[in-house]
Amino acid sequence: MKNQWLEKESKRWVEEEVIDSQQRKAILNLYPAKNNTSIFFTFAFMLFSLAVLTFLASNWTDIYPLIRTTLLLGFLIVFYYLGTRWIEDGKRLIGEVSYLIALLLFGFSIFLIGEMYHYHFNSIFAFLVWSFVALLLYLSYSSRWIWAAGVLIIVVGQMVNLFGLREFSWILFILFVLAYGLILYARNIRWMAIVYSIAFFIQILGLSAEKLSLVWVTFFLISLYFIGKLIGSTEVGKVLHSLAPVYMFLFVVFHVLFISGDFQFYEELNVVYFVVHIFLMSLIILYLYMKKEIFSIVQLVIFIPTFVIPEASDYVASVALFIFSVSHLMEGFKFKNQRHMNFGTATFLISTFVVYSKVAWGYLSQSLFFLVAGVILFVIGYLLNRQQKMYIEEGGERNDS
Repeated sequence: MKNQWLEKESKRWVEEEVIDSQQRKAILNLYPAKNNTSIFFTFAFMLFSLAVLTFLASNWTDIYPLIRTTLLLGFLIVFYYLGTRWIEDGKRLIGEVSYLIALLLFGFSIFLIGEMYHYHFNSIFAFLVWSFVALLLYLSYSSRWIWAAGVLIIVVGQMVNLFGLREFSWILFILFVLAYGLILYARNIRWMAIVYSIAFFIQILGLSAEKLSLVWVTFFLISLYFIGKLIGSTEVGKVLHSLAPVYMFLFVVFHVLFISGDFQFYEELNVVYFVVHIFLMSLIILYLYMKKEIFSIVQLVIFIPTFVIPEASDYVASVALFIFSVSHLMEGFKFKNQRHMNFGTATFLISTFVVYSKVAWGYLSQSLFFLVAGVILFVIGYLLNRQQKMYIEEGGERNDS
């Protein structure tokens, strides 16, 4: 489409004597037409690869171990070689797909070869090697999809290790934080930061639930928030310090609805957690105060461990939810920021529904419960929407991003 537009416009420029025909030809040569048929070859290659892998899987037991090993290593080398050649020829998409298939085959080879020769790999060791090879592959060719594949391998490895062996690999986590984190910082791409934060949240949830205690989720998330603030001028920093409170908000909602009555949860609290958490909170408050980010200080209420009072934890957490949402609304209204208004409205409605569910579920019939809840949320939503429109009409900047 862009090439057609350029051809049409450049022809008009020649007619208007803005440029001559030779200049038009030189300009068109700078933007050669792209060959969109490469995507068909990519999918054909993927289907061919799946056909080969499916055939091997269905006939795996009938193949001699030495032949199996040769086939695995052979296909691995072939896919890597093809990926390299295609990328050198400028066929980036199909080349990256070939690299990803080679990486997938490498991981399968670790487990399958170990099973064939009755060598039982420690599962986390296999994932550690796999993710390290993904890192090396990225360093040889810096594809964002190879980086994402490495992050996925780490998350899957941690979950298998946690829920299968009840162990958490700190080595794998350090590899994730340092190696993959530094790559993320260097690339500074928004969607990569979102993927990274989700992977971080999944890992710390698993670690806290299986090895430490769910209370440690607050520490890890506020650490992520602080890191995001420290590098706030980058796209990665903006994503991290924006999403960390969102994850914490969801965790507090989960706490109010499902954990508040579980007193075994509170027995796991320890002094180390409080010392570390209070120190980190104090450091962040001091940092935000020096930057005069008053609303950000108020919004830290979502990171306060509201479960310190077991008998009233759900009420304290509910108050934290409302303070957090109202502070976002006030920040949006003050700075005429539509994005903060929308986020504050959404969190306020969720907070209202959570508190209402906690209070009214056991006292009203289900039909009446949903009817009253709908009326309450509709009224609140109407009032907030009207307030937003008033601020926008007064000169507020519409920022829906």
